Amino acid sequence: MKKFGLILLAFVAMVAGVAAQDRGDRGNRRGPRMNRATIVERMTARQVERLSLNEEQTARMKELNAEYFAQLEQLMRAGGSEPTDSVAGKKVTKEERKAQREAMEEKTKAVRADYLAKVKEVLTPEQYAEFEKMEKERPQGRPGGRRGPGSRDRGGNRGFGNPPSDDFME
Repeated sequence: MKKFGLILLAFVAMVAGVAAQDRGDRGNRRGPRMNRATIVERMTARQVERLSLNEEQTARMKELNAEYFAQLEQLMRAGGSEPTDSVAGKKVTKEERKAQREAMEEKTKAVRADYLAKVKEVLTPEQYAEFEKMEKERPQGRPGGRRGPGSRDRGGNRGFGNPPSDDFME
């Protein structure tokens, strides 16, 4: 009986280990993480469809999109190299974190401005006007930060928004 119990316990431990590793390839709940090439392909396809690009413009936009995302990826990797907490034995203040974040935002804005200038050279004025319209329709980041919307509701108040105000009880 003891052997059976040990075998059962070992089996459950193995299954739990496999189940815990299963989420690793998906990246998040929405599905697999897309690599840069997939993002560039989808972005270019959307631009070809909406902007009616010719073959030369399509090839150039694909190059620009790939270059843009490579630069962004490089910025993100470089930005993560500095310690932002006490892991390296160095305490970083809120002001230093804010300065790091603002420096990263400035670098990102510069890369974006360069991309937009190059795109303007490739497109006709009509196509660029439609491109700007596409950019305004594009979602501007996640409203809830890195974890997504509703991340503050992780406690007992899930899905019900903010707690009621004081005048609610009157």
